[in-house]
Amino acid sequence: MSVTATETNKITLLTADEEEFVVDEAIAMEFGTVKMYYEDNPDSCDEAIPLPNVTSKYLAKVIEYYKWHVEHRAKKAPKPVKIKFLHYEEEEDEEAKAFDKALFNTLDNEGMKQMIMAANYLDAKDLLEMLTQAVADRIKK
Repeated sequence: MSVTATETNKITLLTADEEEFVVDEAIAMEFGTVKMYYEDNPDSCDEAIPLPNVTSKYLAKVIEYYKWHVEHRAKKAPKPVKIKFLHYEEEEDEEAKAFDKALFNTLDNEGMKQMIMAANYLDAKDLLEMLTQAVADRIKK
């Protein structure tokens, strides 16, 4: 199967509460856990990848975070680049900072804890760093 500019490979993720999420491969591969599973089980690319430690509520937020950042960086980059969300590459990426702050501000303390646990399980390093910084900032206030 060839992939056109408007068509991308999709990966299905299955949460602890049995909800399926179909995401672009580029986004799913940002999660170390998914990437490792996919590499270890290349013949199971048509099967849902189980995420027994992540619920649908928080996987949706993780996907929202990465989808926005992948698209945001793609708009700004003239060519494909390895995305580094934590380190805003231009002098200051105010739009990305505002998105992150708005996303994290929607979470109460329990939600923040659940997001950290999801990011940790998924091995989503950039998100985990952003969340721990958000917790530190919250504690300072």
